[in-house]
Amino acid sequence: MKLASTVLVVARVFAPATALQGFGAQSIGYFPYCATACNRALGSNLLSCSFDGYIPGGMMDSDSASATPACRGSNMPFLSSLAYCISTHCNQVRPLPYLGGTALTRGQALYVAAMAILTVVFMAVHYETYQPNLWYPGQSVELMAYVVWRTGCYSLALLPVVLLFAARNNTLLWLTNWSHGTYILLHRWVARIFVLLVIIHSVLSLVYYVKDGNYDSSLGEAWWVWGCVGTVAMSAMLITATPWVRRHSCEFFLLSHIVLAVFVFAGTWYHLFYLYMNMSGYEQWLYVAFGVWGLDRLFRILRVLKNGIQRARITDIGGDIMRVDIEGICWGFQPGKVVYAFFPTLQPLRPWENHPFSVLPTAMLERCNVADPVPSKESSSSLGSGTRNDAEKGVISQQITTKKAATTAGNQPTAGITLFIRKSKGFTKKLTVGTNILALLDGPYPGNPSTAILQCDRVLLICGGIGITAILPWIDSHPNVKLAWSVNEYAACLVESVSKVLDRVVEKEVRIGHRLDITELLAEDAQAGWRRIGVVTCGPEGMCDDTRALVTAAARRGDAQFELEVHAYSWMIQRPEEV
Repeated sequence: MKLASTVLVVARVFAPATALQGFGAQSIGYFPYCATACNRALGSNLLSCSFDGYIPGGMMDSDSASATPACRGSNMPFLSSLAYCISTHCNQVRPLPYLGGTALTRGQALYVAAMAILTVVFMAVHYETYQPNLWYPGQSVELMAYVVWRTGCYSLALLPVVLLFAARNNTLLWLTNWSHGTYILLHRWVARIFVLLVIIHSVLSLVYYVKDGNYDSSLGEAWWVWGCVGTVAMSAMLITATPWVRRHSCEFFLLSHIVLAVFVFAGTWYHLFYLYMNMSGYEQWLYVAFGVWGLDRLFRILRVLKNGIQRARITDIGGDIMRVDIEGICWGFQPGKVVYAFFPTLQPLRPWENHPFSVLPTAMLERCNVADPVPSKESSSSLGSGTRNDAEKGVISQQITTKKAATTAGNQPTAGITLFIRKSKGFTKKLTVGTNILALLDGPYPGNPSTAILQCDRVLLICGGIGITAILPWIDSHPNVKLAWSVNEYAACLVESVSKVLDRVVEKEVRIGHRLDITELLAEDAQAGWRRIGVVTCGPEGMCDDTRALVTAAARRGDAQFELEVHAYSWMIQRPEEV
């Protein structure tokens, strides 16, 4: 078993140990802080290669059981304990600081930067003041009033955009071929700009009316009260939508988001109604916003009605992972499909709750008439070590014989979908074994675009845990696929559940209880001579971030041309199917 990634972590933790004295530049030796804490907590334990003695320097001086970095780096129990501590206690996700959420790709960052720059420009230019003025006693008050009106108008114009980006039935998905995850991320950033403008509008209105002398008379007006309701509701939405809240209670986040949105709509509507009596034209932006929101909900209902009332068979495969089979649904084998599933009878008091899950065709999991590769003695355990260059030279690095199992049409499903769900907090915790569970399906919805990946010479599939559910449909979509999958020991039952699909994959590396060496995987494919390599990854955010960074680094070296698609668990919230 390879422990390359763990050894690298240990080396990174131990390397600066002799320089941890004082402050300033030396304090960098404590990074990464959580991993260093795990190392310090385990450092005093006696190892088989430890020696008694005193090593000067650092806070480990008092340890009676000392060990060299080489000793610890080669000690399996120590490495396993350190890896467990890091995986359990250290957050490997690399979010933006100050609760900024998930890090953006270069293209997404350019879009957000363009939105921010345009907003600043639109709010800052072309103000003309006219003094003396019957309405405004001074130039500063006049200028402040113009900023109040402009921020209010601009925020109203952004409201339909905020709602459109968050919609499942977003027409821009088909026009731009961007993923829903990208629009959700842009929704968050545009919403932050929207709320910031509303807060500026409200604060400057307060200052303006104080300076104008009309604050006391306006405080009791209905338009003022409803404006305050809308501002407070928007600010509360910003707080309850932080990554911390979404991760720890996604149900609370969703419910609070809907309730607060109602107050935002009501506050904005009555603020404009009592202030302008629907004669200003500003309410047109609200009509558009209501239309976007209403059409999205209408299409969701129509999708559920189209799929009809379904019955699900739920099986506990172990490791708190439930397999949900729904017969009679035929959505094709295209990769990346997502469905929002309702199980109303499991939570009668909250029947509206639903979550997104990756869709697997049941026929893919149960297909038996497949080729079972049997490697020769020279082949490696991971299968498929042959390269493109070897094939061109006529050199075969491994010999594979093929067996075909006889099957009949009667014992193979041709329709139906399968979901693998890990029981967690809230909605998924209620999943119980049963054969006739009421299920409603809102979907399918397209996932990430697949055209660029499918046009590559080689496709490398990298996944972690139950992220395999989003990856498996890619196996039958391209003739040259390699699968790399790491899964926790307690979820090893998932490997058995998809074994029939794995048997069809000639090149695969499945690790149970150990992490993948993504750097090595990319290097192997690049050195094999493939001109264009597609990489698809799905799993925990830390794994997706690492893959994105490593693919970017490999592309810069110019060994090959890479296309990357990331199916992150966090495209909306922390997905309940995560392992």
